[in-house]
Amino acid sequence: MTVKLYGNANTLNSNPNWTVQSRPTVVKNVSVNIPSHINRKTCVSQVRKYLKVRNGFDRGIWQPPLVARLPDGTLVLFDGDHRRALWKFAFPTSETMPAQIIDVQSRAEISALFVVINKTGRKSLTADEVFVHEVTSLDATAVATEKILKGCALSVSLGTGQPGSVVGSLTGLFSKDPVTIRVTGFKDILRQTKKPALEHASRFLQEIYPSSASLNVEIFAALCHIFHNCPKIATHLQSRKALNDMFKAYGVVYSTQTKLSRHFKKEGGSLVNFDEKCVAYGILKQLSSDIKRSKVMTSPTYSKYFGSYKKQLAKELK
Repeated sequence: MTVKLYGNANTLNSNPNWTVQSRPTVVKNVSVNIPSHINRKTCVSQVRKYLKVRNGFDRGIWQPPLVARLPDGTLVLFDGDHRRALWKFAFPTSETMPAQIIDVQSRAEISALFVVINKTGRKSLTADEVFVHEVTSLDATAVATEKILKGCALSVSLGTGQPGSVVGSLTGLFSKDPVTIRVTGFKDILRQTKKPALEHASRFLQEIYPSSASLNVEIFAALCHIFHNCPKIATHLQSRKALNDMFKAYGVVYSTQTKLSRHFKKEGGSLVNFDEKCVAYGILKQLSSDIKRSKVMTSPTYSKYFGSYKKQLAKELK
């Protein structure tokens, strides 16, 4: 299998000072009571958290702790105190445990390695990466969320194009390719509204931007709030057409969802920590202004379907 790199691979060779350090390493058994190098607190709560994940100790995912070997032969554990505690829980009578031993020149070098491993050299999983693996592992909560994603014709993707790297709907409403959304934003708006609002908002945005490979969470959330709080517009053709016509007109001026969202947020006041509702308020303010010119609907009709929520937002954002 060919390993695909994402980004400009030429930059890997751009620094002539980069080297390959052939540091001798070996995995072998060491004393389970090996001393630690500047030990962090080994917290029972953290060990319990690890055990809870797999309902106990799972050797298949347990990784040997890292042990440094100084020039005089002294061995010290410098990364993996909680893994040591897990091993002692699983094998209380064992006097040894597997460890990966790395040769170092000084204790200062051990601390430098610790920082690289735990701070600067480790890439945490993104929420999307975690979610894809949760769905693949058949986690019940993740699978339930995936079902709602499918109902919205949306997906969460690792962005690699590899088999199994996309969960949710494998096609958009108007595209043969997946239409992605960030799972954190999707789950947040699902908690605040309900499934029908998400389905209406997704269809609405995909109609306006049929060639877009993803949905902007901010404007999607704003539309979800509108469909949730103005539920009658989903079936009222005149209201839906007025909103649709306005979005199509502004979609020509603001070519991306992000630019359009910024425009509506500015119209809605751009209050810090109220981004989604500012966008929603900006949409309703703009629509109120536009219908006076277009005559697509009367002011009383607008008030009937949008007025109450517009007043609520005005009060919240005051």
